[in-house]
Amino acid sequence: MEADFVIKKKSGELIVNCKTKNKVNTRELSAIKSGKYNYLLTPIVVDDGKKITMHYDYEGNISLYEYLQRGISPAIFSKICMNLLDTTEKIKEQVMQQGNLLLDLRYIFIDVYRLDIKYVYVPVVHAGMEVNVADFLRKLPYYCVFDVTEKIEFVSKYIDYFNEIINFSSLDFKKFVKNGIGMNIEAYLYMKDRDEGIEINLDRFIIGQGDDATLRLESKYVSRHHAIIFLESSKYFLKDCDSKNHTYHNGRQLGCEEIVQLSDGDRIRIADVELKFGLERREESEF
Repeated sequence: MEADFVIKKKSGELIVNCKTKNKVNTRELSAIKSGKYNYLLTPIVVDDGKKITMHYDYEGNISLYEYLQRGISPAIFSKICMNLLDTTEKIKEQVMQQGNLLLDLRYIFIDVYRLDIKYVYVPVVHAGMEVNVADFLRKLPYYCVFDVTEKIEFVSKYIDYFNEIINFSSLDFKKFVKNGIGMNIEAYLYMKDRDEGIEINLDRFIIGQGDDATLRLESKYVSRHHAIIFLESSKYFLKDCDSKNHTYHNGRQLGCEEIVQLSDGDRIRIADVELKFGLERREESEF
C-alpha cells in the first residue's frame, strides 16, 4: 500500500504529514530515537488521532541537491554514490521499508564541513512503493555541477556504465566506483592516541577547535580554524590558517600564506598536537 507523504520545509525543519490510515511503526521509531541508525534524522512525532505529523530538524545542514550544485570533485561524487547505496542497503538489512526512505535530493541533508549525510525515514506501518536505487544513481550526475579544475572524464564513464549494464549489481557498482571513478589514492592523518588513521575525505579538510572543523582537536593551543589540507589535481596540500600557535611541516614552521605539498610519511604539528600524513594506494581500475 502506497503511503502518501505531504512534505514541507520551514526554517531548518522538514515537516512530513502522513495519511490518516497510516500508523506509527513503534519498533522503527524506537530504533531511530536510540541513535542506532546515526545516518537517519530523528523525528518528533505528533499523532492527533486524525493525522500523523513528523518533524525533522536539519539545522546546520543543506540539501544534497544544493550541495551538488556548488561544484564537486570526482572523489566527493564517488563518496556520495557509495553513501547512497550503502544507506539503502542498511535500510533493507534492518528490515525497514525502502519506500519510506525519502530518496529525494531535496530531502537528503549534508554537513558541508564533515560531509556527513543524513536521511529522512518516515517510520509508519504502510510503506510507499519500492524505490529504484539504480535509477536514482543513474540520474545523479545530471544534478551535479563539477569542479572545472578537476578531471571529469569519469562522468562519461559513469553514464556509459549505466547505459551498458543489463542488470544492476550493487557489488559491481561499488567496485566500479572505488576503482573506476574514485581516486586511486586515499589519504589519512594518524594521531599518537589512535590506532586507526582518520581519512581525509573532503576536498577541504579543516583542522581546529571549531564546531565546524572536520578534525576537531581539544588542545587549548589550537585555533578554531588552525590549518587546512586541501585536494587539488589529485595532490594534497597543507596551509596554515593564520593560527596563533602555528603549523609545522616536518619540523619547519609554515609561513603566512605558504602552501606545501604533502607526501606519504610527512609529520605535521598543529600547535602542540603531533600528526602524521599517510597515503594508501588502491588497486588500479579494471574498467
